[in-house]
Amino acid sequence: MRSAYEFLKFHWLQEGEEGNFLPLDGDVERHPYPMSPEMGEANFTKIELAMGMTLFRTTRRFTPAALGQLIHIGHVEGAFPGESLMIQTVTGGQVIHHEKYPAAELIFRPGIDLFRLADRLVVDPVVDGSSDVTMTALTVSRTVLGHLVGRDVAARTLDALDLTPAPRIRVRPMPHQVSAHLHNAIPHDIVGASRRLMCQARALDYLTALIEHLGTNIPGPPPLSSASRQAQGLYQQLVALQGKLPTLEELAVQFNMSARSLNNAFKAEYGQPIHTFIAEHRLVEAHMAIESSDIPLKTLAQRLGYVHTNHFLSAFRRKFGYPPGSLRRRGRTEHTDVDEGGMALALDPETIEDGR
Repeated sequence: MRSAYEFLKFHWLQEGEEGNFLPLDGDVERHPYPMSPEMGEANFTKIELAMGMTLFRTTRRFTPAALGQLIHIGHVEGAFPGESLMIQTVTGGQVIHHEKYPAAELIFRPGIDLFRLADRLVVDPVVDGSSDVTMTALTVSRTVLGHLVGRDVAARTLDALDLTPAPRIRVRPMPHQVSAHLHNAIPHDIVGASRRLMCQARALDYLTALIEHLGTNIPGPPPLSSASRQAQGLYQQLVALQGKLPTLEELAVQFNMSARSLNNAFKAEYGQPIHTFIAEHRLVEAHMAIESSDIPLKTLAQRLGYVHTNHFLSAFRRKFGYPPGSLRRRGRTEHTDVDEGGMALALDPETIEDGR
């Protein structure tokens, strides 16, 4: 079986500068990779499928000491034979990607999957240690995808995922009934040739379910509802705005919708009410900024749009289980590559109601 990768190299934080190449000439079964025993344990599995498709799974189990911490895994580089579609989906917790090609800061979690169209992979992954995480990835070249589902369907699917022109990476809400095909793609209770056939079947089931969900099996561009367009426009605005954000009522006027309808449309598109989504998203970014910089907490709180620093401190403690000051003290002894300059600024949690 040929691999979907030309090479795949891991630089684990616990290892030397030379890194670790993953063998591409066969399957890899539950191979451990370095993680501090105090934090937990991890392993990965790789299955090569027909026509150059590859399934990859990493499983990370954390100890109570990892609760509320962002675990920096290392640095991953890979190359594909040509433009390839890579889908990553998780169960359990959330994963943060510091993408280098193209540059992006992305978070995906159960219900929100990551889609990549590129000829190579360069990423520094970070995992939230609050819960065990299993990530499953399917990689298939653009050419093979066209052979499997038809060139027109493949082109419409990549367009619907907003992956063209490449290189491009997107996160997108995805129903459980679609992602479940990948979650269950690698069975551990079956051995022999039947196991590979089952992996192959579930990968094809996933592609079929994805195409049906997107509606790209039907000629013509998939219909996008007005509410979806409004929700996507709001998302782009929220992640770009700095400081204190408008109220839900002000946003509703701007988007010519009722406050409840706007909040419901956003929840349908992104899995959370407006307030919950943006508060959690930006608290995670604040966490990384505190780890990677010496910015005073008062200054950070002001940039985030909090009227009082105590409001920021309380929200941070509720989210992560410890105050930001303790993270700053711990971070002085650790090294991180997170760039504070890429952080989007947050909102005062009291400025947007959750629309109930």
